[in-house]
Amino acid sequence: MTKKNYLLILATLCVVCGCGNKSSRDASRVVKVRVEQVGASQSNINRSYVGTVGEGSGSSLSFSTMGTVRSVAVQEGQSVKAGQVLATLDATQMQNAVQVADAALKQAEDAYKRMEMLYQKGSLPEIKFIDVKTKLSEAQTTKRMAQKNLSDCVLKAPFSGVIAKRSVDVGTNAMPGLECFKLIKLGNVEVTFAVPEQEIGSFKVGQDIAFTVAALDGKRYVGRVTKKGVEANALSHTYDVVLSVGNADRALLPGMVCAIEWHGKNKSVGDGHGVIELPQEAVLTDGDGQFVWIVQGSKATRRRVVVGDFTPSGVLVTDGLGAGEQVIVSGQAKVSEGEKVEIIKEK
Repeated sequence: MTKKNYLLILATLCVVCGCGNKSSRDASRVVKVRVEQVGASQSNINRSYVGTVGEGSGSSLSFSTMGTVRSVAVQEGQSVKAGQVLATLDATQMQNAVQVADAALKQAEDAYKRMEMLYQKGSLPEIKFIDVKTKLSEAQTTKRMAQKNLSDCVLKAPFSGVIAKRSVDVGTNAMPGLECFKLIKLGNVEVTFAVPEQEIGSFKVGQDIAFTVAALDGKRYVGRVTKKGVEANALSHTYDVVLSVGNADRALLPGMVCAIEWHGKNKSVGDGHGVIELPQEAVLTDGDGQFVWIVQGSKATRRRVVVGDFTPSGVLVTDGLGAGEQVIVSGQAKVSEGEKVEIIKEK
């Protein structure tokens, strides 16, 4: 055997022995970890949201005919009663139209009376009498239309409420469908606030929720959930929740900002689909999302989870863990899939 071949064999044996020693060392490696066992208990949770007061119901009021505004009887913020006059148009043309229609109607009525007598005596052909009846009907219709146009020159409140917006003044040219006033009801108002998609399941239609209003010296109100959004905002991924609130003293006004405080309990995790609070460092992130390390037998294994809110003491895991499982909360950065671990008992 040459010296060159001898050295090559010796180097190969060293590599093989070295690898064998390394594998032996890795196989004997045990990582010490601390764990937290998932239980079926519930814990309190508090969430805060910002909402805005809006009118419970309202209507945009406009004239149904064209004309120039002659008078405006109300101001923004003024309370009005159903049937109260809000504004009027210059009705000169409409009044003239009514007078003309009234004269035409009297003429048609007189002609009908005379022709009816002749028709009863047989002196008037039926076709002529039918023509007279038709003209009378047309005159009556014209009179009704002229009277309606005249009455449309007066805009009245369809219900009792508060003038939230006034868009006309004397001399304004009014058009059908062009808003003149916004009339709202304040006996009941709505509070709308946005809820993140991972939290929307906590809200149910019919439940009561409290809130405070800084503009009213922190006064506390309780509203009932009447609407729960079913389509998320494309940008913020939030859903709107709407509260209905009694407002007998009319202190709550549209646009006021509210602080909503939601108090509840985490769902039980006994079915493996509830919520558990873990230290923030126990939840790790990779390219596929969030995960934790759990102990199965005596080995570490990776588990994908769904994360919810952050809390003062950690983070909420909303899905992926079941009751009784042991989550590694200390030492998780040192473990790998299938690696042996030793659980350190809390003193």
